[in-house]
This record gives sequence, C-alpha cells and structure tokens, in this order.
Amino acid sequence: GDPYREEDDGETNAVKIINTAMPEKVESSLVDSLIAKQMSSLTMDQREQAYFDIHGISDNKETPELIQQSHLQMEAELSILEEAAAYRKAFALNASYVQDNRFRLKFLRADRFDAKKSA
Repeated sequence: GDPYREEDDGETNAVKIINTAMPEKVESSLVDSLIAKQMSSLTMDQREQAYFDIHGISDNKETPELIQQSHLQMEAELSILEEAAAYRKAFALNASYVQDNRFRLKFLRADRFDAKKSA
C-alpha cells in the first residue's frame, strides 16, 4: 500500500515502519561497536579519509590558481546543468549572492573542488 496513506489511528504506514524498525532506546556501546566494526573493515586510506571527512580536513592544497580554475569549471558546469531548478530559483531571488565567489567557494570546498559535484 501507500506508505503515506493515513490509517484510522492517524499514523501513516511510513511512521509505523519507522517506529517498528527503530528501537526507542539504543545503547551507546552498541553504536560504538558498530562504528568500530565498520571502520575496521576499511583500508587504511579509506579510514584516514573518513577521519578527514569527520573533522573537516581537506587534502587539497588551496592555492589562488586552484580556486580560480575551480570557479571557472563550476561556472561551466552550471551553464550545462540539466537539473537546475533550485539554482535557477536562487538565481532569480538573488543573482548577486548566488554568483558571489565566496558563496560558491563553500560548495567547492565541501565537494573537494570537484566542480561538477559543486554545481
């Protein structure tokens, strides 16, 4: 059935599924052991990358050249973006903010200067 259809008791099927699949109380030691198990299954490089991700450490050396080149690549990606409804709406609301390089740099940093992902 439809997971969002409301039942007689006022709950949707999706809410019932979540409530039955998720225990109300989870022991923190269980969570710690699950994380440790998953981390131990990673290679050393993957584990290091996960730690970098958690702590916001980038392995990219930010240079003015990298930033400038990334901005140009991002601009090119935005011009050919097929699913750009959110970008177009933001652009219509405040073009100068959306085009500001300081604003775009946040996206570039978040995606490790991958212009396509940043767009």
